[in-house]
Amino acid sequence: MKPSNIPLSLSVEAVIAASPDAVVVHDLENVVLQWSPVAERIYGWSQDEIVGERITEVFYIDNQSRLLAMNQLLETGSWAGELEQVDASGKGHRLLIRQTLLCDDKGEPAAIISFNSDSSQSLEREVTAEQVQEPSSNDMPLSHLAHELNNVLAPIMLSSAILERRLDDQKSKNMARMIDECARKGTKIVAQMATREEFQGGV
Repeated sequence: MKPSNIPLSLSVEAVIAASPDAVVVHDLENVVLQWSPVAERIYGWSQDEIVGERITEVFYIDNQSRLLAMNQLLETGSWAGELEQVDASGKGHRLLIRQTLLCDDKGEPAAIISFNSDSSQSLEREVTAEQVQEPSSNDMPLSHLAHELNNVLAPIMLSSAILERRLDDQKSKNMARMIDECARKGTKIVAQMATREEFQGGV
């Protein structure tokens, strides 16, 4: 099965590749369109193996819970919670999942972008950070902010790329391009924040 033709700019792909979460983009037929390097590590499937496959036939254990999440996503445009999934070896994972609905120029749902992280590993990192916290780690919130901003900017950039390709009138195209340019500036600021923190010795 071939994936839907949803264009991704190089900047969008860069944001997805740099995300510390497993980033999965799929259409409303559940066909995988984009698969990040972290997703490869968590699930065990490479992008070549997974793109074009249906996620419901690959790694969901509890499809009933997923359907409830999907209903909320379609109603509100976003959803966050925990779901159980399996990796390529059949091992189960409890994952914290944050999803955003991407719409086309007519406001119709077109695709879904998910940021998935292993909730057990996240808990371990939080406990460890509390145990070894020192005064020099005061700027840890900056890295967390950069992480969250990347998650916010990725669907904006992806949506603007879809819109610009599908809009007909030039005024609307210009607005979509302006959104994309603003989001790109945001990613540069986030990158500068992360670089500055690394240079200053932040975690």
